[in-house]
Amino acid sequence: MEKEVTIDYMGVELIVVGDYYEPTPSVQYDADFLGYPGDGPYFEANEIFVSDSNINIIEMLISLQLNEIEDLVLIKLEE
Repeated sequence: MEKEVTIDYMGVELIVVGDYYEPTPSVQYDADFLGYPGDGPYFEANEIFVSDSNINIIEMLISLQLNEIEDLVLIKLEE
Protein backbone atom coordinates (compact mmCIF):
# COMPACT_ATOMS: atom_id res chain seq x y z
CA MET A 1 0.00 0.00 0.00
CA GLU A 2 1.47 3.36 -1.01
CA LYS A 3 2.11 5.84 1.80
CA GLU A 4 3.32 9.44 1.96
CA VAL A 5 5.10 10.33 5.20
CA THR A 6 6.84 13.50 6.37
CA ILE A 7 9.94 12.94 8.53
CA ASP A 8 12.87 14.92 9.89
CA TYR A 9 16.23 13.55 8.68
CA MET A 10 19.37 15.28 9.93
CA GLY A 11 17.46 18.52 10.48
CA VAL A 12 15.84 18.49 7.03
CA GLU A 13 12.12 17.88 6.59
CA LEU A 14 11.58 15.21 3.93
CA ILE A 15 8.45 13.91 2.24
CA VAL A 16 8.88 10.21 1.55
CA VAL A 17 6.59 8.30 -0.81
CA GLY A 18 6.80 4.54 -1.00
CA ASP A 19 5.29 1.12 -0.49
CA TYR A 20 4.42 -0.06 3.01
CA TYR A 21 4.10 -3.76 3.70
CA GLU A 22 2.26 -4.80 6.86
CA PRO A 23 3.84 -7.39 9.15
CA THR A 24 2.93 -11.01 8.50
CA PRO A 25 2.03 -13.21 11.46
CA SER A 26 4.00 -16.27 12.40
CA VAL A 27 2.66 -19.76 11.87
CA GLN A 28 3.46 -22.32 14.57
CA TYR A 29 5.87 -25.06 13.46
CA ASP A 30 4.51 -28.59 13.62
CA ALA A 31 6.06 -32.11 13.62
CA ASP A 32 6.74 -31.85 9.86
CA PHE A 33 8.63 -28.59 10.42
CA LEU A 34 6.02 -26.68 8.50
CA GLY A 35 5.55 -23.16 9.71
CA TYR A 36 6.74 -19.61 9.25
CA PRO A 37 8.46 -17.24 11.68
CA GLY A 38 6.64 -14.18 10.33
CA ASP A 39 8.01 -10.87 9.07
CA GLY A 40 8.06 -7.38 10.50
CA PRO A 41 6.72 -4.36 8.66
CA TYR A 42 8.72 -3.13 5.66
CA PHE A 43 8.86 0.19 3.82
CA GLU A 44 10.43 0.74 0.41
CA ALA A 45 10.90 4.38 -0.62
CA ASN A 46 10.13 5.29 -4.24
CA GLU A 47 10.44 9.08 -4.05
CA ILE A 48 12.01 11.47 -1.53
CA PHE A 49 11.47 15.22 -1.66
CA VAL A 50 12.79 18.06 0.47
CA SER A 51 9.59 19.55 1.86
CA ASP A 52 9.86 22.85 -0.03
CA SER A 53 10.94 21.33 -3.36
CA ASN A 54 9.47 19.28 -6.21
CA ILE A 55 12.81 17.58 -6.92
CA ASN A 56 13.06 13.86 -6.19
CA ILE A 57 16.41 13.38 -4.39
CA ILE A 58 16.30 9.58 -3.98
CA GLU A 59 19.04 9.02 -6.60
CA MET A 60 21.36 11.41 -4.73
CA LEU A 61 21.35 9.30 -1.56
CA ILE A 62 23.70 6.46 -0.71
CA SER A 63 22.18 3.17 0.44
CA LEU A 64 23.02 3.86 4.11
CA GLN A 65 21.06 7.14 4.02
CA LEU A 66 18.16 5.48 2.22
CA ASN A 67 18.04 2.70 4.83
CA GLU A 68 18.06 5.25 7.67
CA ILE A 69 15.23 7.20 6.02
CA GLU A 70 13.15 4.05 5.49
CA ASP A 71 13.70 3.09 9.15
CA LEU A 72 12.54 6.55 10.27
CA VAL A 73 9.41 6.18 8.12
CA LEU A 74 8.61 2.85 9.80
CA ILE A 75 9.01 4.44 13.23
CA LYS A 76 6.70 7.28 12.20
CA LEU A 77 4.09 4.85 10.84
CA GLU A 78 4.12 2.89 14.11
CA GLU A 79 3.27 6.02 16.16
